[in-house]
Amino acid sequence: MAQVSLDRKKELQEPDEFQKFMTRALAYFNENKKWVISVAALMSAVIVIASVSAWAIRNRQNTASIKFTDAFTAYETTKEKDPAAAYLAHAETIQKLLDQYGGTKAAAYARIRLAGMAADTDAKDTALELYTAAWQKDGSNPAFRNMILTGLAYAYEAKGDTANAISQLRKIADGTDLFQKDQALYNLGRLYEAAGDAEKSQAAWQALVDGFSDSIYYPVAVSRLAG
Repeated sequence: MAQVSLDRKKELQEPDEFQKFMTRALAYFNENKKWVISVAALMSAVIVIASVSAWAIRNRQNTASIKFTDAFTAYETTKEKDPAAAYLAHAETIQKLLDQYGGTKAAAYARIRLAGMAADTDAKDTALELYTAAWQKDGSNPAFRNMILTGLAYAYEAKGDTANAISQLRKIADGTDLFQKDQALYNLGRLYEAAGDAEKSQAAWQALVDGFSDSIYYPVAVSRLAG
C-alpha cells in the first residue's frame, strides 16, 4: 500500500475552507445575534409591505377598470335614443369615479371618453374644458397624447377656432407617433383647404398618401391631389 505523504496527512488533518467559513459565520452570528435578527426581520417586513402595496395597486386598477366599464356601458345603452339625455344621466357618475380613481390608467381613458360624450351632445364649451383637463393630466403620456390632441382639435373646430384646431393637429402630424397621424393629416388637409391655403392642404394630402396607403383616408387624399 502506498504511504501517504506527511504534507498530505497535514492537509487532511486541517479543516477545509468551507468549515473555516462556517465557523467564523457562526461565531459572528453568536456575537451579533440581536443585530442579525433585527436586520432579517426588517428585510422581511419590507418585502411584505412591498408585496401588499403591489397587490393593492393592482386591485385598485382592476376595480377602477370594472367600474368605469360598467358606467360607460350604461351610457352606451341609452346614448342612441338621446345622446344629450344620456350624457346628463351618466356624466356625474363618471366624474365621481374620476374623483375616486383619478390616478389609475382606466381614469386616463375615462377622461377622454367623458370629453367625447360632451362633444356628442354639442356641449362645445364643456367638451373643450374636459379635453383641456385631460391634456393637462395625461398629455405627457404617449398612450393618450394623440387621442387627446385629436379631441382638442375637434373641440376647437366645433367652436370655430380653426387656428387652434390646426395647432393641435400639427403636433400629431409633426410627431413620431403614427397613431392617428393619418387622421390628423386628413383633418389638416380639409381645414387648410377650407381656409383657402391650397399649398398646405396639398402638402397634408401628399403626406397622407406617401405614408399611409392602408388608411381609410387614403382614397380621399388621392382624390384631392388629383384635383
